[in-house]
Amino acid sequence: MHALLTSFGNDPSTVVDGVAGPGFPDPAGGGTGAVFALVALVAIGGAVFAVVSAVRNYSTMKRGGLDPMTAQSQLAVDLHRVANDRAASAPAPSATLEERLAELDDLAARGVISGVERAEARAKLLSAPPS
Repeated sequence: MHALLTSFGNDPSTVVDGVAGPGFPDPAGGGTGAVFALVALVAIGGAVFAVVSAVRNYSTMKRGGLDPMTAQSQLAVDLHRVANDRAASAPAPSATLEERLAELDDLAARGVISGVERAEARAKLLSAPPS
């Protein structure tokens, strides 16, 4: 054991059989410090990016009239309102050909239109392309 310890000598970077000398300095020559610096730089860059993105999103939502703390809920409510407004303002489905002909017959039976008007309207309905 004494021979192994004395074989290291005073040079702390001496490596014997894959084991570093006293204090176990890095046999790669200081690469760990560079890797640590690179990891720290990437972490700081990520944090800066996250802060800048959050500030930009906050100011964009404020300019758009949204409260940044409740923007998702506000957008969901607005979307629901728009969908309901569209459904309420959608035109009623048009009457079928049979319903239109029955309406003409009813108008003629009540005397609202004459027999000639009824015949003209029926011919027009029957000659129109199906919708």
